[in-house]
Amino acid sequence: MPPLVAHLSTCPFANPNSSSHRLFELEPRTKLVFGFQKSDDFESASPRLQMGALIHSKRMVAMFDQALGMLGPDTELLAEMLAGLGKRHIQYGVRASFLPYMGKAIITTVKELLQDKAGLWNDEVEEAWNTVFESMSWDIMDAILQEGGVSNSTVDKRGSLSAAVKVR
Repeated sequence: MPPLVAHLSTCPFANPNSSSHRLFELEPRTKLVFGFQKSDDFESASPRLQMGALIHSKRMVAMFDQALGMLGPDTELLAEMLAGLGKRHIQYGVRASFLPYMGKAIITTVKELLQDKAGLWNDEVEEAWNTVFESMSWDIMDAILQEGGVSNSTVDKRGSLSAAVKVR
């Protein structure tokens, strides 16, 4: 099991003990991506929908672990992988405007899961997670926007998603 996955074996979106459904709470439209209706309550959803969210969360954590392992002087392969991820997520209904909510949900949840484990979370680690997520989300968001016919010049390359949110 990859190192990050071992520490984050609980589901960031579905486990009530680890900031339950933070993404769904922050942006209810994201429920539609997972097959829920906006008004659906996670606890009363079908086991199939709940399992889908769990599987997605574990895949997401594994993707982060893989991406972090690819950081270094030559990140072209990582950028291509993330762009492909963005293009694939268009067919699921993911919008570029969802990414800031996803980032907040992920980072807050990871913080909650790791802050009690000695030395695994501090201000420096939190800043690193924010920086890495912003960089990774740029490649994902850029692919979504390009496929949707939105020029990437509308997005601030420093990681700000505010322009994309206004466009979508």
